[in-house]
Amino acid sequence: MGRRKQHPGVGARVVVAYERNVETNARLEDSGIEVLAISASELGTGRGGPRCMSCPVSRDLL
Repeated sequence: MGRRKQHPGVGARVVVAYERNVETNARLEDSGIEVLAISASELGTGRGGPRCMSCPVSRDLL
């Protein structure tokens, strides 16, 4: 068995985005992408991003 490749995303056609990105989120949703909108008012003060609020996700291979 070869090396297992990690998938950096939440899921196929699923993204994490700031809820304040209203226009961008609407365009993504119109394109069939599920947007997990997060409130991140405090995250920006620490110079972080949505990735800073996540951790590796383990999934079963299909």
